[in-house]
Amino acid sequence: MNTHVKPALGAVALQKLSASMIDGFYIDINRSAMAPKTKGLLHVVFNSSLATAHRTGEIASNPMARIKVVLDINPQPDDGEAVDTIGEGLSETELAALVEGFKQSSIYPVVQFAAACGARRNELLALRWSDVDWSKKTLRIERQLEQTKKFGVRVKSPKSKRGFRTIDLDDATVAMLRAEHAKHQRWLAGIPGGADVDLGLIRLPPGALIFPGTPQGDEDFDPTKGRKPDHFSQTFADRAEAIGFGHVRFHDLRGCHTTALMDAGIPVHTVAQRIGDDPSILLKHYAKRKRTGGGQQRPGIRACILFRRLSQTVIAGSKVTPSRTSQGTEFGSKVGSKFSLRSRWPIEQAIENAHKKEGQDGYLNERNIRIAPSLATT
Repeated sequence: MNTHVKPALGAVALQKLSASMIDGFYIDINRSAMAPKTKGLLHVVFNSSLATAHRTGEIASNPMARIKVVLDINPQPDDGEAVDTIGEGLSETELAALVEGFKQSSIYPVVQFAAACGARRNELLALRWSDVDWSKKTLRIERQLEQTKKFGVRVKSPKSKRGFRTIDLDDATVAMLRAEHAKHQRWLAGIPGGADVDLGLIRLPPGALIFPGTPQGDEDFDPTKGRKPDHFSQTFADRAEAIGFGHVRFHDLRGCHTTALMDAGIPVHTVAQRIGDDPSILLKHYAKRKRTGGGQQRPGIRACILFRRLSQTVIAGSKVTPSRTSQGTEFGSKVGSKFSLRSRWPIEQAIENAHKKEGQDGYLNERNIRIAPSLATT
């Protein structure tokens, strides 16, 4: 109130405050760079103050009840990162071609990892090697980058508690990360790529990033130097345009990953926990993607299996391991007495039937099912 309302309307007597004055004030607020959350709080406090004045007899009526202008409180990307909109759906073939098209790009590891884990751009760019637990094959996400006009690029905590999470990594993704780690060790020590040396003696500094900025020209490699989010997005957009995917945003990789898991029958709360989102919002956007699919085949089970070519697997918890029998191949996983999946159907039908039985036999969660590399066959 002191910062925003008083400077604009403080000179107006309370009894003379009209709805049109509030409308003019709200128009100016909508044109400003004020954050959507701040706008919402401003309206709540302003409306509450006028309602109290009306209830106590200070004013004859509440002018807020007659305003015509509504504050725009829809989230907008204040740090250059797209919000979770419907986005662009990609088929299995399209997603494979998109990721493959970045193979010669400096941001290829980020694109590949984003397609396999569904994390946000600013979360990926803030990941550190200390966030990886090699023995447990997990990755901890607990920070993100923020790009502001006033402070530039800085590190901050996730916007909500859901942003703090630990996700499982499959063997192929761990192998990709190990290769990146070894590459950074070589860069830091100035060791040629083909030289056979013991990299265990080379330590990356504390705070070393998983996806740091790549050195340019004669510039020394600094593993703690981050990428600028807006520059990264522009690099992605330029490369995507060059390979025929100009309509795709980097953020759409998150949507593709989410849709693939949902199509695979993974429960919404499990997917939401993995990507750090609200289950209700996730389900709403998933439903929109399905309604706007236009009949085109969207990522499903086979989009998960696509990572046989990209990262060999898509994760949604612990492994579903196959066992050979005289009557065929069985797929099974059991956690305590919660749930057991046994089937000789193709993996697509197995997961679909398991999902249908969810309310009868228990529940699927992040510890119950994973499409493993050994099942990644078409």
